[in-house]
Amino acid sequence: MVAGAGSVSAFKFVIETKASGNDFDATDEFEVSEDVYVWGYGFSDPVDVYIVPDRNDWQDGDMIAVMDSMGTVEVNISINQRHTKIWDAPLTIGKFDVVVDDDQNGRYNAGTDFVDSMQTFGFEVVPEASTVVLMGVGLVSMIGYVGVRRIRGV
Repeated sequence: MVAGAGSVSAFKFVIETKASGNDFDATDEFEVSEDVYVWGYGFSDPVDVYIVPDRNDWQDGDMIAVMDSMGTVEVNISINQRHTKIWDAPLTIGKFDVVVDDDQNGRYNAGTDFVDSMQTFGFEVVPEASTVVLMGVGLVSMIGYVGVRRIRGV
């Protein structure tokens, strides 16, 4: 959650995941199978919201959309409403920034737009725990198999 003062008014911005039922939890870490939601207030209505690969060097006038293998997720929403879905699962593993383009011009404007974290990533998408566990079990099994074959001289 980020709160502060923009050029015109106070604002608040939250990245969240759906916990259960109608409950949401603020977070900066998602699994691949989760949807990404945002809400906030103090922004124009509507705004463009971008999810872009993490950058720590945002400069006034930078283009927001970045074309790469992940692409860029862009939605035009009323961010002043709670729990607005901005990215459907499955997500891409990596670190990302969320940029609120308040004036909808496709460029980062330091006086009007918002980046969820200027010093580090805004949120991270990680593999699901079951995937990591299965990879670990597979690796240990492979090492054991190779070790047994070496001992037996096969």
